Amino acid sequence: MSVFAHPFATASGVGSWPGRAAREAAEVVVGELAGALAHIVELPARGVGAD
Repeated sequence: MSVFAHPFATASGVGSWPGRAAREAAEVVVGELAGALAHIVELPARGVGAD
């Protein structure tokens, strides 16, 4: 049995998204997946070093 009664996330996601707007991408992910799936959005169109 886990130490935690309810784990924060049982799965996670990572993936490339079109565009350059980090805030917009984050808002979509939070709006669609909040509480269900931890997700990291990559925005390759922002260029090298944008992370």
